[in-house]
Amino acid sequence: MDELKPYSLEVNMRRTRASIIEAFAQLLEERPINKITVKDIVNRCDINRNTFYYHFQKQGGNIR
Repeated sequence: MDELKPYSLEVNMRRTRASIIEAFAQLLEERPINKITVKDIVNRCDINRNTFYYHFQKQGGNIR
């Protein structure tokens, strides 16, 4: 099995973070911020909840 190069891991991490931010922005267009949950975001960008918390470690506001 080929090892992933550090560059490709970095690129994947950037893409994942961008995907999370984009999903959040889309959800903000659809509903108020106090109605958006972490579950909504991870479902929108098809990632694991742990991946979300890896990129955004602090829970804040009304996003749960």
